[in-house]
Amino acid sequence: MLNAQTEFTYFNKTFWNDSMNILSPIVKPVDDGYITFGTYGTATMTSYVYIRKIDKYGNTLWTKNLDSEIDGDIGAVIWGGQCFIKNDSEIYLTYSKDLFDGQKRDVNLLKLDTAGNIIWKRTYGSDRHEFAQYMMPTLDGGTALAGVRWWEADTASQMYIAKTDLFGTLQWEKTYAPNWGEAFSIQETWWDGGYIVGSASLTDSLNLLYDIIYS
Repeated sequence: MLNAQTEFTYFNKTFWNDSMNILSPIVKPVDDGYITFGTYGTATMTSYVYIRKIDKYGNTLWTKNLDSEIDGDIGAVIWGGQCFIKNDSEIYLTYSKDLFDGQKRDVNLLKLDTAGNIIWKRTYGSDRHEFAQYMMPTLDGGTALAGVRWWEADTASQMYIAKTDLFGTLQWEKTYAPNWGEAFSIQETWWDGGYIVGSASLTDSLNLLYDIIYS
């Protein structure tokens, strides 16, 4: 942990769960400490997404597994925008499951308390693959998510955005830009309840375009 003014390192810690460990950039201050998220895999081909609470010195207070997949991969807990804390007590996390057995990847949304207990879990998806890499709380108490939807590995992707209500129930979802599109941020406009989406896509000539979409 670094202090920007003194450039002094308070602690440098290594966290270890099992054979393969990925700590995401999600670090949120909670109750005189921090909440972190990550994924890890075991030698028996089981993948987990977990939450870890550390104190202000970096010591682990507790770790809890939130989800698991046998013979598959729970991935994509890799972006800082995949989590937010509301009212200092409600934690929201999104991640996806990438299954090795040919099944599709869906978006998962969790609401947790600061003790790491799951209040509810919702899953969104279609007959295609979806992955949300950014989300934000909305003015009506719900959640807006931005990411990507695709078919198979050799087909073009689309920008994917979705909106849920206060209880995580999906209200709508939309896709844009069929040429290898990907949405990486979303912001709600306070003046009319619309959404501005930051995204990127490829042209037919493989030129990269950075797009701003208003929905």
